[in-house]
Amino acid sequence: MKLQKILLTLVFLVVASPVFAAPQVLNLVDVPVPLTLDGKTLTKDQVKAAIIAGARDRSWIPTMHPEKKDTVIASVLVRGKHYAEVEISYTASAYSITYRNSRELKYNPEKGTIHKSYNGWINLLSNSIQVRLNQS
Repeated sequence: MKLQKILLTLVFLVVASPVFAAPQVLNLVDVPVPLTLDGKTLTKDQVKAAIIAGARDRSWIPTMHPEKKDTVIASVLVRGKHYAEVEISYTASAYSITYRNSRELKYNPEKGTIHKSYNGWINLLSNSIQVRLNQS
């Protein structure tokens, strides 16, 4: 009976371990910029403005990248402890959000994993940018 319990526990741990593993860092690449209601494309300046406004809507702090043209660096500090920083590169037709840096988010560069909340923050950031792009 004890052996069965031990085996059952081991099977559960092996099966459940991927569920408890840290997720891969989410990088959103070439997210399309929607057309305006009248079917026109936005300008790069309009996309930039939407990215900045969308980031601020989610309490991210956007700044222009000092070296890369058409790239915004956005950072957020959650509950005074968890810090994330991303690069948002953009064109008139698409934008990409890629991981740049973090603190207190269990980032593992070898495995490319991070705390599960990070990916949710990135999705919310992208959703806010999409809302702003649709308002342009």
